[in-house]
Amino acid sequence: MIKPDGKVTRGHQRAKTFQVRLNIEKLETSTRPAEQREFPVSTRTRDLLLSQLTGQDESAKALIDRIRAELDDLATRVA
Repeated sequence: MIKPDGKVTRGHQRAKTFQVRLNIEKLETSTRPAEQREFPVSTRTRDLLLSQLTGQDESAKALIDRIRAELDDLATRVA
């Protein structure tokens, strides 16, 4: 997943380019988050695809759960 302070670069060698066809509603749904983070839509789409392929769940709930688990672990080591 692209981190909030991540930098988007272009020009890297990619093995394959995919075309994805979406209806207008789905396209707008996928475009909004990319625009809010000032990333190209293709970067956001690739990020979502890769996180699905690697099994990473980066939903807000998953992120909160992961942070809680890390804080609990830290608390047991510090206490």
